[in-house]
Amino acid sequence: MSECAYCGRQGPFTREHLFPKWLYKRTTHYEQQFLLAKPDRFIDSQLTIRDVCGKCNHGALSHLDAYGHKLYDKYFDHFINRNEVVNFIYDFDLLTRWLLKLSYNSARVHRSDENELSKYINYIITGCNKPTHLAVVLRLIVPYRLRPEDQKYVPPSLQGLKELPPAFVRIARAEPSPNASRFSVCRMIGINSYYFYVLLPKGVDISRQIWRTNLREFESWFPGTERISAAKNKIMLRASKIDSLEVAERHLLLHQSLYQSAMAKTDNK
Repeated sequence: MSECAYCGRQGPFTREHLFPKWLYKRTTHYEQQFLLAKPDRFIDSQLTIRDVCGKCNHGALSHLDAYGHKLYDKYFDHFINRNEVVNFIYDFDLLTRWLLKLSYNSARVHRSDENELSKYINYIITGCNKPTHLAVVLRLIVPYRLRPEDQKYVPPSLQGLKELPPAFVRIARAEPSPNASRFSVCRMIGINSYYFYVLLPKGVDISRQIWRTNLREFESWFPGTERISAAKNKIMLRASKIDSLEVAERHLLLHQSLYQSAMAKTDNK
């Protein structure tokens, strides 16, 4: 580490949180553990990165986290119920820059998409040089309704619940889709019921028609998503039919033994 990951300055360096510090404090409704795909283990402390200078950390990045905090207080802190409609009011650039910042931090930890996301550092920090083709889609995840036959799989700590809320904070590549290879960046940022997908195309010369076709195909593969318009500041969103189990099933199966072990430790406390 010799240069700031955002501005290139040679320090002094600070500890930039992978997830904003306030998010750790606000997500007290579930076990405070975060899964790192690499090295495939849970971390029960606040994850930090030591390659960000103090000016970036306490300046532009802090400003973006403050905007995310406002969205959390107004929207993300509430689990969405079936058939619920949300009037989501947003600032497209602040929202997108914050999502890209979270994605870039995660990418550096996991060594995944780091080079691609680094191309948008100037946009993240300053809001300038906005990508020509940039899409943010969002879908609202509802709780999974537990059935009587599910109870034998539910750990003791969750017995008695009628629903499992989407109490996750996740940042990763979006789940595989047939046209995922058409995007240079295809990142998912999930905070409780709100699952955002940030999409950027491969190549700078892609036509608007092809870009729209790629987006339509992506949205058909992810039912219940709505595109966040850069030309507006609000959208009426209806809860999708996707529940917390369906959206996390592949992830849970990939790390089944880790989750079983973590649940066992929680129940033995």
